[in-house]
Amino acid sequence: MLDPFDGVLDCHGEFPIAWEVACVYTDYDCSVANHRNERLLGLLHSLEDVRKDSYDETYESNANLARVEAKLDLLLDLVSELLTTESADLKPCSLRLSSRGAEWMGESTDLQPSQQVWLSLGLDPKLPRPLKLLAEVVNVFREPGGLRMLLAFKLQSELVTDLLEKAIFRYHRRQIASQKSVNP
Repeated sequence: MLDPFDGVLDCHGEFPIAWEVACVYTDYDCSVANHRNERLLGLLHSLEDVRKDSYDETYESNANLARVEAKLDLLLDLVSELLTTESADLKPCSLRLSSRGAEWMGESTDLQPSQQVWLSLGLDPKLPRPLKLLAEVVNVFREPGGLRMLLAFKLQSELVTDLLEKAIFRYHRRQIASQKSVNP
């Protein structure tokens, strides 16, 4: 299996995650997960585009847009609270993420190479629920700090891959900007 970080942009950060073994999954399960992930990543993309574009307009338009945006944020917060049971099992984790895979350190795991898992990933707090990505365990490395799990995403649609790449690029760009502001 190829390295899911070879030749693609990745980012590092604290993300809430959970995983479960995918003993049996169907094409329908993958299709539903892809469709759901496309909607979530599309929502994230459009929310970020609206915020970026709003700065180029007049003050009055910005004020109106800010009010609508505040209402939308409130609505997303309320919906997120309703869906907290889905995110309750997610635990914050230092994660390396690319559009093709994920890597993190853990204390113990039952994961084995070649095993299929569903990875739930809280990519952004603005999203009402986590992404659900089918992945294959590439390897589990024993290291002094624990176990390092390396997963490669599987059967993900081109649109999910594209939107995930854009989200990772934006996250990576914000990381660089925050580092520059700390160390001018």
